[in-house]
Amino acid sequence: MANFKFRTRNNGDVEEKPQVYFTCHPADFDRYYEKICRDIFLLQDCVIFCTEDEAGTDFGDCDLVVVPVTGKLLTQPNRAMDQDVPSALYRHIPVLPILMEPGIETLYAAPEKFGRVQYIDPNATDIAYVDILKIYLETVLVGGTLGERMRADAQTFAFLHSRKKDRQYAVALKEKEYALRCEIFGNEHPDTLGALRRLVWTGCSFGEAIEALELAQKAYGQCHSILGEEHPDTLSVMHGLARCLSKLERHREALAWMEKTYDLAYKALGENDLATVEALWDLATCCGKVGNKEKEQELRHIYLTKWAF
Repeated sequence: MANFKFRTRNNGDVEEKPQVYFTCHPADFDRYYEKICRDIFLLQDCVIFCTEDEAGTDFGDCDLVVVPVTGKLLTQPNRAMDQDVPSALYRHIPVLPILMEPGIETLYAAPEKFGRVQYIDPNATDIAYVDILKIYLETVLVGGTLGERMRADAQTFAFLHSRKKDRQYAVALKEKEYALRCEIFGNEHPDTLGALRRLVWTGCSFGEAIEALELAQKAYGQCHSILGEEHPDTLSVMHGLARCLSKLERHREALAWMEKTYDLAYKALGENDLATVEALWDLATCCGKVGNKEKEQELRHIYLTKWAF
């Protein structure tokens, strides 16, 4: 098990704060760890944790992974590049690479490295580094009272459902996140599309059904065009679209979208992926809504046989 070290602003409590995981090439740790911690703590009250263990680590469901990018990181075997970054991207955890050396942009953008993941360059002159970092952290790390609510897991979800003003606040928060990412990264960047996916699901859960459906249809068009039909974000938006149709009691249309979502998720992600499992459950629900109780029970049985525990 990894030996994690934790840092907080002014050595404050670690509870109910956004969690940032710092990872880098081991030779870069002493040079950049303290600096990046100071930069982040000036802008956000959060927890920054790291480990110098070179064995595989599980950094949990953190809110952000920060990586100082150097030539060593990109060219030499190391845990950060070989394990931590791929794991975060696979789990859809936001990754913030900070370019610490000039002349490595081409190597950085190689598909087997960071590809199209947007980075921050502290030496850029068009927009101040601290301004970009501030906007990014405000977008990804939810702070203050709302942040405490959003990190309360199931209790938060029930609380936001119970009070209309808080449901609207949740949607407004995701709208702000999406707008900021559009401004910084552009409409077609994968990080922006990921924010759009989260906005669809927030709207579907907390917003008005008609508005949520219109947003889901728009999001599906963008994700399908840019990412492709079998990309996890596209599949997630399709799932949200089906949920919106179901909320509007357009059950046959919802069933058609849910069948398509499940079939594509099964093919692209595999039967044991969480997205496939959740799609199967909702597909059973859609079958029941159109009166096909036999199919609903059949799918529920498959779900419970394979995944209930």
